[in-house]
Amino acid sequence: MESIIRKMICVGVSKSLPAKEIKRIKVLNVTAYVALVHAVFFLYFDYYTHSLDITKLITLLLEGVFFGLIIYLQHQKQYRLARIIFTVTVFGNLFFHSNYAFRGFYGEYQYLVIPLFSLFFFDKKIIHYSLLALSIVAFYLPNQYFSIYPEEYFGYLNVLFLFVGIFLIINFFKTTNERNEKRLALQLERNEQMKKVLDSKNKELTALNKFQNHFFVNIAHEMGTPVTLIKGQITQLAKKVNSKKEQYREIDILSNQTEKLEGVLYNIQDIAKMEAKTLLLDKKKLSINQVAQRGYLEFQPLFEEKGIAFNLQLFSDDILVFADAIYLERALSNVLSNSFKYTEKGGNVSIRIEVKEHFASMVIEDTGIGVPTKNLERIFERFYQSPNQINKASGSGIGLAFVREIIQLHGGKVKQQQSFWPESNPCTPPG
Repeated sequence: MESIIRKMICVGVSKSLPAKEIKRIKVLNVTAYVALVHAVFFLYFDYYTHSLDITKLITLLLEGVFFGLIIYLQHQKQYRLARIIFTVTVFGNLFFHSNYAFRGFYGEYQYLVIPLFSLFFFDKKIIHYSLLALSIVAFYLPNQYFSIYPEEYFGYLNVLFLFVGIFLIINFFKTTNERNEKRLALQLERNEQMKKVLDSKNKELTALNKFQNHFFVNIAHEMGTPVTLIKGQITQLAKKVNSKKEQYREIDILSNQTEKLEGVLYNIQDIAKMEAKTLLLDKKKLSINQVAQRGYLEFQPLFEEKGIAFNLQLFSDDILVFADAIYLERALSNVLSNSFKYTEKGGNVSIRIEVKEHFASMVIEDTGIGVPTKNLERIFERFYQSPNQINKASGSGIGLAFVREIIQLHGGKVKQQQSFWPESNPCTPPG
């Protein structure tokens, strides 16, 4: 039923029409249907009450014919002709009722609706003011000939001011509404254009991001083999000069730097796998205390050599977490490398294990140069580096991005204040 009513209201509506025209068509359809129902109702009512005479019969039949014609013209997309016939029909109906069928019932006041209808259905001002003038004339002039009302009722200009005043008020609101609708339409058009521009830029950025990832992955693959070969040669060279301490120390430095470079390449490859959602974790129960201990033992000599106090505070119980040991240790290594890089001699770095509400946290704190508050949320973005003197010399901008994504793959999260808080998935005590 609802769909039928909707189709009836939308007779003659075309999607290509402006919204204003569609609104006019729908309103005229509804008005015509109401008039048809009115004609049919009073035709039956007057018939059954034995008050249907020839005048009423002709009036109601003509009303039905003309308003039915309006619906037909709307369907044929003859919108202007339909509106003209509607205006003429309403005027003729009011004139006939006021001066013949229902004389003396002050139906003349209904002439006001004609110029008001014109404000909605027509755009030209000459039509509006012409119909206003016609309505005023139709109100006053017939009484001069038919003497329907006493002269003192129609001799004043009250109705003139009433008609003109109401017309001007409605016209003011109509003009204001149209102006606002134009502004809204213009704003919507601008928003749509802006959306298209943003969508285009977003596609460009997505393509650029994919290109960037592929570029770095290709570099990682291309450099992977040479680094492996260099690492092998350094190992062989170390065996030959084992007795010469100075040469061995230089080789040890080369070996450490090669391992760092290898770690960067691994990070790039793993981030690409995360992007493609092909990185698989080998999760098992493991002791988070032991993960922290291994990280501590790995970096303790480096911190000691640089003159940085390095402390480890384990949790009292041996807490187990469900995680991939290799990737979790690499994430910890990246954070500690960051602390080592940005903490000056005489500073402090610490690892602390905490357990709160069944979540294990590994807190890494340092007294490094810190990160400005405005940059805190961005330090985990890929290839982002917070501006500082140290970053001008080195840094890939992928270490902390790797940390966050690894921890998130474990169902945890990383918080950064003046310390890192990698939270693991729910932990369980041993046994």
